[in-house]
Amino acid sequence: MHSRKIKLRQEDVLILKKRRYVCKVCKKKFCEEVDFLPKYQRMTNRLAAWIISQLSNTTSIKVITKITNVSYITVYQIGYD
Repeated sequence: MHSRKIKLRQEDVLILKKRRYVCKVCKKKFCEEVDFLPKYQRMTNRLAAWIISQLSNTTSIKVITKITNVSYITVYQIGYD
C-alpha cells in the first residue's frame, strides 16, 4: 500500500492510502483510481489551481511553499511552465 500526505490547509492533512493490485492474466501491477487525483500525479488539480491563483495575486513562491508544503521547484513549474 502506498500512502501520501496531502496538505489541505495549514492545519489539515489527508493521508491517502492507495491499494496496489496485480492482474492475474498479465501480472501487471496497478493502483486503484482516486477521482480527485489525476493518474500519475501526487497533487490534486485543485491544489495546482490554488497555487496558480496565489501566484497571480503576486504571492511569493516562498510563501506558497510554506503554506502548501510543496517544493519551490514544483510551485515554480506549476506557475511558469
